[in-house]
Amino acid sequence: MELRSLHYFSTVAELGSISRAAVALHLTQPSLSRQLAALERELGHELFTRTSRGAQLTPAGRGLHGHLRVVFAEVDRIPEVLRTASESKELVRVGLPPGVPHGWLAAVVREAQAAIPQADISLHEASSDEQRLMLKDGRLEIGLLHLAPPEYPSERVLTQRIGVALPPDSPLAARTSIRFADLAGLRVMAHANGEVAGRRRGSGPPPRPPASPPTGSSGGSPSTASSSR
Repeated sequence: MELRSLHYFSTVAELGSISRAAVALHLTQPSLSRQLAALERELGHELFTRTSRGAQLTPAGRGLHGHLRVVFAEVDRIPEVLRTASESKELVRVGLPPGVPHGWLAAVVREAQAAIPQADISLHEASSDEQRLMLKDGRLEIGLLHLAPPEYPSERVLTQRIGVALPPDSPLAARTSIRFADLAGLRVMAHANGEVAGRRRGSGPPPRPPASPPTGSSGGSPSTASSSR
């Protein structure tokens, strides 16, 4: 199986059309159709349903398309892997969520490099939910998440304060601390669910998005390091 054929398949899947994919790949449509047919024969599965509206993925095609995200990510890593191996080091990929303090992170990386000189630390920005998928797929060795994932061992490594910005005339503006429950029913702009420790999925309806500009108060949120090993 050639990587090129998988790339052709992925392009058709993303564009939803063999003709549009042929243009993007600088191929003729009959040539691309033959490549796809050969791939389907090799895999023993029909990958597309051809309709007047284009090419739609079959269940097998959807499964392959999802798996190829991992495959292509690993292929993109080849230069990094070769560089690390040539330096007799082991690549350690670490995920970073939004909002990690730069000074804290730089200090941790320096300490890790000093303690484990044979490790080449590669940082990858991703949300907590994205990191859980990356850990599962083997695209990360360590994840730094805002919520401890139940499926992996974890340890709390950092606690951050969370601020809430309020309009000057808000009834909450005079408070020195605010609970998430106090924001119920208000229009709020906040981190995604997976980034806020005080509110988990299924804990009730989220606050509404914001209506007006703000001022401030605070709470706290932990960051947790998890490993797929």
